[in-house]
Amino acid sequence: MATPVATGSLTLSLYSCSNEGTPVPIGGPPTGCTPENSEISLTLDSDALENPLTLDDATTDKDPQGNTDWIFEDLALDTYTLDAPTLPNGQSLYIAPSNTVKLNPDGSYDITLTASNDTPSLNVYIVED
Repeated sequence: MATPVATGSLTLSLYSCSNEGTPVPIGGPPTGCTPENSEISLTLDSDALENPLTLDDATTDKDPQGNTDWIFEDLALDTYTLDAPTLPNGQSLYIAPSNTVKLNPDGSYDITLTASNDTPSLNVYIVED
């Protein structure tokens, strides 16, 4: 019998921030943010995936406040790169860094799913530079 492969999920809550040039506080979420309930162009890629995933591949759920959560399910435990390749100039992603979330030099983020962190839920902020 084949051993089931451990999988996890990644839940993203999106926020659009009009911070009018105010820098993001160190370690803190940006200011002036509102929930972004419409689909934006995000990609999730990893060596474990044949093709990058987009929000079209995620299921949606409503949080208690009625805002949309995007859930990528059945992900292999691996490191995934989250990027927003088509954001307009002057906008970028911000995710609070942690031991499983790392900012890359190109502005994308590496998110690692592990046995102890197999269902992370992240707030993803679209901020104005």
